[in-house]
Amino acid sequence: MDKEVIDKLNAVFGPVKWFEQKIFGGFKNEGWFVLETVPLPPEDELEPVISDIINGCMVDIADGKVRHYSGCGNPEHKINDHRIKSVLPHLKEQSFKLAVCTGTDKMLEGQPIVISLNPRITYTIYPDHPHLNQGGYIQEINKYLPDSFCYGYTVEPDRYGPTNYDRYINTFDEITLWLLRHQIWEAVRNKFGKGVWIGPHAGQLPSWSFVNKLNPLGKCRCGRKKIYKDCHLPLDLKPEITHYAKRYNIPEKAVLSNKISGLTSMWSKRVFIPESHMISQINLTLK
Repeated sequence: MDKEVIDKLNAVFGPVKWFEQKIFGGFKNEGWFVLETVPLPPEDELEPVISDIINGCMVDIADGKVRHYSGCGNPEHKINDHRIKSVLPHLKEQSFKLAVCTGTDKMLEGQPIVISLNPRITYTIYPDHPHLNQGGYIQEINKYLPDSFCYGYTVEPDRYGPTNYDRYINTFDEITLWLLRHQIWEAVRNKFGKGVWIGPHAGQLPSWSFVNKLNPLGKCRCGRKKIYKDCHLPLDLKPEITHYAKRYNIPEKAVLSNKISGLTSMWSKRVFIPESHMISQINLTLK
């Protein structure tokens, strides 16, 4: 990465560090930014900012913080959702340490890959999160990709600009906004049991995609307090269970029991351990 680009990112966004390390090692242009951001707006700007995000109005990003934009075009700044209004007075500033990989067409259609190092934000911790990309083993590079932020790049890559500077300053701004949304979602989730994602929301991933990702003994993807294997896992497995029960003439209950037992015994080895190891490796390497 050109020093001029790094210097400009530091001047405009705030302190960022650049590392040439090849952690994934599967593509020649791999590099990593590490940044810390505290996205919560100042107290007097919080409600206007949240209202603007809800209504699709512009906001400003300055020094790793979401700020109110004076030309937002939203004169009233109302928040009609009582759940969101009730958590705003209790929000506290929180610092997030992020690793941003330059991206490659081998993973997530070339978007910069954003991984939260501290605190960790993964499906293991938030099985009901509405805006994470599912990680997993990437055969082309023989590495495990941790869960990462789903922030819109694959939908509108041209919006991020033609140059490296444009691409990364817009990515940094977008993920700062993503983190504020995450804070609101988590606060509402903690108080009411189910979070609210403010602004654009594409909905949850298809149910079958969670089967090999979530801990069967962990919280269900629906957000309820029941564990996954006693809540939505049997429904998520239904097509597969029905297929194998008919094919081998075995009762569905027996097939389901064996499948859940296998998923439970293998989850730590297939998901938790490799993901935790990779996040720890990224954290240790990018110091």
